[in-house]
Amino acid sequence: MKKILLVFIIIILSSFLFNGCVPTIPAEGEGEGEIAICPIVSVTSQVSYEGKTYIKAGEQTITVTFAAPTEPISVYVGSALKIPEPSKIEVVMYANNDKTVYTGTFKFLDEEPKSEFNGIDNDCAEAYIYVDSCLECDYCKYPYIVDKEPPYLLLELNSDPCTCEGVYVDFMVETESQTCTDDTSCCNDDCTALVSGSLAVYNEDPFNECCETPCVAPLWDCTFTGCPSDVSIPLCTTSCLEPQAIHNGETYVENPGAPSVYYLVVNITDVVGNVNTYYAQFVLILNESENHSDVFCQRFYENTIYNCDCTSWTYGPPDNVNDSDDWVGFCSYHNYCGSLGVDLTNWTSSIGN
Repeated sequence: MKKILLVFIIIILSSFLFNGCVPTIPAEGEGEGEIAICPIVSVTSQVSYEGKTYIKAGEQTITVTFAAPTEPISVYVGSALKIPEPSKIEVVMYANNDKTVYTGTFKFLDEEPKSEFNGIDNDCAEAYIYVDSCLECDYCKYPYIVDKEPPYLLLELNSDPCTCEGVYVDFMVETESQTCTDDTSCCNDDCTALVSGSLAVYNEDPFNECCETPCVAPLWDCTFTGCPSDVSIPLCTTSCLEPQAIHNGETYVENPGAPSVYYLVVNITDVVGNVNTYYAQFVLILNESENHSDVFCQRFYENTIYNCDCTSWTYGPPDNVNDSDDWVGFCSYHNYCGSLGVDLTNWTSSIGN
């Protein structure tokens, strides 16, 4: 009987060795109370929004923390559960000295053209991060969603004469007409939400000597949080700006006190920190005799030569500057960096034609 018991013990210990599960004998005082079987998992960019965990696209650090020394472990990032055959990729993890904390990096979906697709298709779709150890019978699962695309915003510029001198500009959020439902606001994010933004007007090129972060102070700026609930109210209104031309009752006269154009930069950010930037130039015409003003606006694309961080004010969409709609931004997200569009270097020459 003793021999049978000894053989049985040897078989049990051998099974631990073959499975790589080496039990850790707790020191005196350890092991008291309950220890969570599943570890704590965190990702550098994770944000909790409406009860779900969202992650920013790109390379992120995954940290797995156990309540007690644990080895070995395996960590996998799974693809979207909605696809017919979900897959998962193992992440190389590195342990601290006492085997309680493991870290590894993984490149979640990233935005082209800055990097290539890495094989896990889960843009704004629910998926799991899996942790496998010897402590549980099955994977510990942690749901996540990758928010790849930044928010979008379409603003219309409206102008009116100031009471004393100059012209102010209202920035109104545009709406998109729907056939069978209410009109939708052109201020949104297709995965999470637009949470903050800013508008800045410059009287000189803010990217003349630098990119991404303007080197000159804005003539006027405005910040806002989230999308407005009432699009009939201006999102922002400028201070009084010098018009480029003034109609004195007989003819239009160029205003030497105004810059040749105004430069407009719009930045918007979503829940996980994705940023979208829009660029435009505009000019103001004041008709003093009729107490009326007009604004003419032209949008511009980002440039690949600047790593998509700013614009050279060269190419943009083929807008008709004489249309009644003067816009900055777009009513859906699209990466326009590198789009040639139309050469708009001398776009102001077409005003009035």
